[in-house]
Amino acid sequence: MAMTYGTKRRPPRREHKRRRSSGGWGALARLVTAATLFLVCFVGKTRFPQQTAVYQEYLSDALTGTTDFRAAFSALGEELAQGGDPLEAVGDWCVAVFAPAETTVDETLPTAAEAILEEEVQFFLTWDGDVEVLCAHLLPGET
Repeated sequence: MAMTYGTKRRPPRREHKRRRSSGGWGALARLVTAATLFLVCFVGKTRFPQQTAVYQEYLSDALTGTTDFRAAFSALGEELAQGGDPLEAVGDWCVAVFAPAETTVDETLPTAAEAILEEEVQFFLTWDGDVEVLCAHLLPGET
C-alpha cells in the first residue's frame, strides 16, 4: 500500500440546492390579498358610509355569534371513530360550525338596502353602455 504525504483527499462537491423560504409566493399572495381586502373595506367605508351602515348589523351578528366548537369537534371525532363517511362527517361539522341549528337567519333585506338595490338594478337595466355615465353613477362626487 503506497502512502502519499501532503495530499488531502477532499470529499466530492455537493451541489447545494437553494432552500426556498417557507413563505415564498404563497405568503406574498396572502399579503396582497389581505391588503386589497383592507383597502376595499376602508375605501368602501369612507366613500359610502350610508350603504355600509345598512349591513353593519348583519356583519356584527355574524362575527359575534356563539358557536360551541368543542361540541362540533367532538361530534366530528365520534362520527369518524364510528367509521362514517369522512366527507359527510366534515360536511356535518361545517354545518354545525357555520350554520348552527339554534340560530335563525333573517333573509329579508332592510328597506334602505332594498331601495339601493332597486336603484342599482334600474340603472343597469337602462344603462346604454356609456362608460362616462357609469363612472358618474358609481362616483357621484367626482367630475
